[in-house]
Amino acid sequence: MQGYAPMQIKLLLEISRGHNWPTILISDCDISEIISDTGDVREILVRCCPTKNEIKLVRSNKDGSETVVVNGQILRDQTVTLKKIWVDDILLDLDLVLEMAVFRNEFTDDYINYCAERSVEMASVESHWHTWYFNGIWQWTFDEPFWPWYARQKRDYQNKHLSKEHIELYVGTSAKNHQDLMHTLRELLQNDV
Repeated sequence: MQGYAPMQIKLLLEISRGHNWPTILISDCDISEIISDTGDVREILVRCCPTKNEIKLVRSNKDGSETVVVNGQILRDQTVTLKKIWVDDILLDLDLVLEMAVFRNEFTDDYINYCAERSVEMASVESHWHTWYFNGIWQWTFDEPFWPWYARQKRDYQNKHLSKEHIELYVGTSAKNHQDLMHTLRELLQNDV
């Protein structure tokens, strides 16, 4: 295994309060500044210098009273939302990071009882959401060196979301040379599988 290359990771989080603010603990990170504060919602910028190849965020301090309901309507709720993430001041694709990371929900007894009493299906224990409504742990593990690994992940993510029609729209199918190229690509792909 190669030595770990120091890097800086920044997270832009939006936190909302119910009656209280959520508690957030992040490995190898410091909350460096509050970007905005409207009274019930804050944006905070967190700087991290990971000592290993992961970021782990523990979100806690939420119980049933942190969802403020007035006349049957949710007035406000204690949440944490990951809005942006940078590595070495380069903005990453948030959807890709969220697909690679996982949030493990720790449901409150109030939520479990609410779902049971109303026969409502509970949220998944593990999720790839960008907003975390429950207490839990968000973990993003990455390989090193980071940038070649990230480039492979990005390529694979984009390829997974492309269909034959998308490829043909980009490459084209009307000219003979494009058809020959598509035929060659199909053969190469079939040989790889």
